[in-house]
Amino acid sequence: MISKKESQITNLLLFVFLGIQILIIFLINIFLSKTNIDCDSAKLFVHAIEMAKERSLLLYNWSHATTLELDSSLLLAVPLFLITDNIYLSISISNIVLLMLFVWCVFKIFKGMPLAYPLLVSIFVCIPYRVGQLDYANMMVFNGSQYIIKTTLPLMFLVILITKDSLKQLSRGNLIKEIAFLVIYYSLLFITG
Repeated sequence: MISKKESQITNLLLFVFLGIQILIIFLINIFLSKTNIDCDSAKLFVHAIEMAKERSLLLYNWSHATTLELDSSLLLAVPLFLITDNIYLSISISNIVLLMLFVWCVFKIFKGMPLAYPLLVSIFVCIPYRVGQLDYANMMVFNGSQYIIKTTLPLMFLVILITKDSLKQLSRGNLIKEIAFLVIYYSLLFITG
């Protein structure tokens, strides 16, 4: 049987490890995105720049992918690019924000369970074990993060299923947060559907 102190130390170590992983992912995104660019990412970067220039989601004379690339970090990167005028920084910040949404959903799903559960799941998800075109890390946390929204939506749905019964007991502030979460979920679902 693990004592409470051992459990707290384990949770602290797992939390530190997760924090280090997210920090490394953040630093790689910020400082190495230019050197880790591939064909898919280059197209996404140019697409984001053109969308910002044209101030439009649909570009005339652009060969759109079936999803319009809106189910990737592009969705958040375009408004950030309008502010920063740096596509690499915009995509990197978008990647981190979407990763944090993913991790938040994992923690919300495991709410009420031992803290080690969401920490371990988040650690395993955040391990960038392969980097390259169409490899896990590129598709989840680097460059265009083409799969981050696709994998976050089912988690968001689980959060909705788990928390739907507790909505009646929420304070006004928490109710507003839950409504904002639902708006984000349904917006992403509509855009990627």
